[in-house]
Amino acid sequence: MGMKWEKYEKQMPIKPEEWQYKTQVDVECPKCGKKIWRRNDIVLTTYPAQYKYECECGWVGYAHI
Repeated sequence: MGMKWEKYEKQMPIKPEEWQYKTQVDVECPKCGKKIWRRNDIVLTTYPAQYKYECECGWVGYAHI
């Protein structure tokens, strides 16, 4: 029999509400020039894996770094 969720949740180092879904990177948006964000919760299963990047102006891009 497996572990109960309540016990597993207490062992988690970071609570889900504290996860960072975006990380700002030091790259300018090609559309507006502001710094863009890397989505940490979206990874494309290509080879190599690609990450989604987005800007508050609506621009979206994908890269393997």
